[in-house]
Amino acid sequence: MIQDDGRVKIADFGIAKVAWAKTMTETGMVMGSPYYMAPEQLKGEPVTGRTDQFALAGVAYTVLTGKKPFDADTVASLFNKILHQDPPPVQALNPTLGTEVEQVLRKAMAKDPASRYETCTDFVDALKAARKRGAQPAPPPPPKRRRPGWLPLASIAACLLVLVALTAFFLLKSHQAAQAEMAYWDSIKGSKDAALFETYLKEFPGGRFAALARAQMAALKAPKVNPNDGQRYAWIPPGTFRMGCSPGDNQCVDDEKPPHAVTIANGFWMGQTEVTVGAFRRFAQATGRSMSPVGGKKKVAKKKGDFAQATGKSVPPAPSLPEDQNLPVVNVTWDDAVGYCQWAGGRLPTEAEWEYAARAGTTGPYYGDLNAIAWYDVNSGAQRHPVAQKHQTRLGSTTC
Repeated sequence: MIQDDGRVKIADFGIAKVAWAKTMTETGMVMGSPYYMAPEQLKGEPVTGRTDQFALAGVAYTVLTGKKPFDADTVASLFNKILHQDPPPVQALNPTLGTEVEQVLRKAMAKDPASRYETCTDFVDALKAARKRGAQPAPPPPPKRRRPGWLPLASIAACLLVLVALTAFFLLKSHQAAQAEMAYWDSIKGSKDAALFETYLKEFPGGRFAALARAQMAALKAPKVNPNDGQRYAWIPPGTFRMGCSPGDNQCVDDEKPPHAVTIANGFWMGQTEVTVGAFRRFAQATGRSMSPVGGKKKVAKKKGDFAQATGKSVPPAPSLPEDQNLPVVNVTWDDAVGYCQWAGGRLPTEAEWEYAARAGTTGPYYGDLNAIAWYDVNSGAQRHPVAQKHQTRLGSTTC
């Protein structure tokens, strides 16, 4: 920057000293100017002159408005804004700026490099023209004595400074991109949320921690044993499916119509099998419920008869708890099912979640070969069978 008296000053926008919040500081790291990094830099993609244009437009935005185009308290939040959000309109921060200035800056800071100006010179020319058309009139500055030849020399000096800065910027690019990835990784590496590692792989598909991210994500999503009920649970990833009647389903009922697309926005854990007798017995003992008909069948039947006679309502039979711990429990009331899920640390799945997990990407009426995935009236011999004897679906849930 050249002052009126001819002295040259270096105006720093963050490279020499970054006043980051404590949560954004990484010991021993020099992050450069992350506030002005282009999306392609953060993704580790090839950089060009249009990457410099994004940074130059960000600096111009700061000079014209007094605010950074993107700002946040954490590395992850800052990178998310740069990748997915637009900066606030310049008119909201500086009412003297016209809409043309906003359009020029927005084009120069487009997320897609191909949507920016062809060169930085084109951007500067467009910004100058927009400022000239939208500038407010100001009194002319008082004339100053200048020695002959000063202005051309100052212009040359300024150009040299710009060239030096651009050269340094190009040298720092690859280093900054690597450090940006490192900062992002450090912010999530200890997480127990598999979705954060999925986000990392989307932003840095060829990143240096990609293999580790996949391994940690797989470990977090591997089937787990719930210590409360001893049952195995599988991770069901988010996705979209078509819920309701399937093509060719001649047993479709009105409740399944019309078929429609449903998006499961968040992944969830689901039991790999039906609740076993053993698990339900642990629940009954832990909560003080008297679920077993053993030794008390007549008393239970009498209570149900009294209730039915007094209210005129039918009562479902009590849960059957035979000796085989691996058989599925049956005849469970809604209240007991809700109570069991709360005791186990979860909840009942919604109808959409259950169908999504059961379908596992299939579109047929039976979600697969019935004989391979389920016991039913044709192949069961009218009796219950131990759980986990049939094939599980592709999503890893809903076995019989």
